[in-house]
Amino acid sequence: MVQPEDRMENLAQLLNRNLLSKTPFRLALIGILLASILGCNKSSTGSGGVGPTWITFNKTNHQLVGNRVNSLYTDADGIVWIATDSGASYFNHGTWSSFVTDLQYATYYNGGELIVSTVNSITQGLDRSIWFGLNGGGMARYNQFAQHLVWRRYTTSDGGIPYNIVNAVDRGQVASSGGLPGEVWCATYLGVGHFIPAVNEGGVWINYTTDNSTLPSNTVRAVALNINDNSIWFASQDPSSGSSCVLSINANLQWQPAQILPPPYDLPIVAIAFDDHNIGWFAKWQGVSSLNTKTLQWTHYTNESTKRVLPLGNVNSVTTDYDLTRWFGTNSGLVRMIDTSWTKFNRLNTPQLPSDTVTALTYDRNGNLWIGTPHGVAVYNQAGTRF
Repeated sequence: MVQPEDRMENLAQLLNRNLLSKTPFRLALIGILLASILGCNKSSTGSGGVGPTWITFNKTNHQLVGNRVNSLYTDADGIVWIATDSGASYFNHGTWSSFVTDLQYATYYNGGELIVSTVNSITQGLDRSIWFGLNGGGMARYNQFAQHLVWRRYTTSDGGIPYNIVNAVDRGQVASSGGLPGEVWCATYLGVGHFIPAVNEGGVWINYTTDNSTLPSNTVRAVALNINDNSIWFASQDPSSGSSCVLSINANLQWQPAQILPPPYDLPIVAIAFDDHNIGWFAKWQGVSSLNTKTLQWTHYTNESTKRVLPLGNVNSVTTDYDLTRWFGTNSGLVRMIDTSWTKFNRLNTPQLPSDTVTALTYDRNGNLWIGTPHGVAVYNQAGTRF
């Protein structure tokens, strides 16, 4: 595994390249990214010293509000957020807390009303607002620095997002217009929503569909920021062929053509991550594909091409260390790719994993890998966990 000091050098190189743009908001983006991943240059042991290689957290031990984890996110302050079927928990430098009531919404089942708080995805804008994509309740914004509305909800009823089931969210790119920091994007089954912040702590939503973008379909399952050029990437579907595809909108808000995956590698994409080599990594219902965003060349990884290490079946999540280490969460274990070397972790060889089904992944500021499952969270660091 690439260690924290190596990752700092890699991201420092990224920062130096972006300095050439001379765009203040782009510098802010990279600065927050650097702080989010690596922190403020604290000692490698952290305040608690070096812990075991594996640690697990769950509801039974009163750390998580729910065990079924849908996504993970590390914010600019080093706080790790856990989206669950029962609300959102967060780990703030050794302290656990949760949000439930502020994320609740009504759903209707068998003629009755049920109040739930299922969170599908979490991100943070450059203004440090935390955004929650809900599974039927729209988007919830938590701005602890706001003078008026700390919590605000956006749904289809107020002319905001395109659909109240939000599949994924990510922070926005730096707009060339010089707008306020804090843009956020959401992916839904009825198109894409783009939040543009305003001075008064509010903002407006601009929605994109097949009518006003290059989206070939309004079904969008995943969204991710490419930190190399501040483009936003989406996973959609080509209706003419049924094949999965990806497309982007650049930092000047210009939509680019869709890149269609060739069969038999064209099953739906559910998660996206980028590294510092202009490579996008796409987790799919079957296997993994990568795309060089400069040359537009695809590479596909399957059970057969990885010598049976990458399991057959769903790949639910993906993250990278921005260099040569990539992690994939599957229904049959956790898979690591370092350069071209593949390793699989499952409960047979790693009993510390709460489940062989891995639903979410993120690195924290100390180089720990957080692993979400339907039975809680595991944290892994080959050099010993640090908090």
